[in-house]
Amino acid sequence: MELKPGYKQTEVGIIPDDWQVRPLFSLSTEIGDGIHSTPNYVKSSEFYFINGNNLVDDCISITDSTMCVSEWEYKTLRKYLTDRTLLLSINGTIGNLALYKGEQVVLGKSAAYINLAQGVPRTFISYCLKSRATSLFFENELTGTTIRNYHSSR
Repeated sequence: MELKPGYKQTEVGIIPDDWQVRPLFSLSTEIGDGIHSTPNYVKSSEFYFINGNNLVDDCISITDSTMCVSEWEYKTLRKYLTDRTLLLSINGTIGNLALYKGEQVVLGKSAAYINLAQGVPRTFISYCLKSRATSLFFENELTGTTIRNYHSSR
């Protein structure tokens, strides 16, 4: 197949000549997941415990069934999240995304966070993570039989 001028073939497909293929960790300042334990819940508060199932249509979905934690628990267990953060479900339903918008949340182990470096466009990375190629990558890398999950050692 002949490429149009200004494009090149890469391991991720055809891209413009002036683009680079780079691993996600090189575009981020930190990548991690939530806590691997159960927090102490409270009946009601403005601080929520979320997992991957709370990541819906690029937003954090807080419902009547979303558990609350105390302010102390929130301050103790929260991760450093900013307006440069993407959240990604990595357990059960893989690949749901949310753009972090300042919600007061504690992440469970099925919610990963990606703090992007300054200058890296968050909406573009979100678009890339929703792509068919990324979905296929996740599908090939999943572990587990009952509840599938993604864990990268890269």
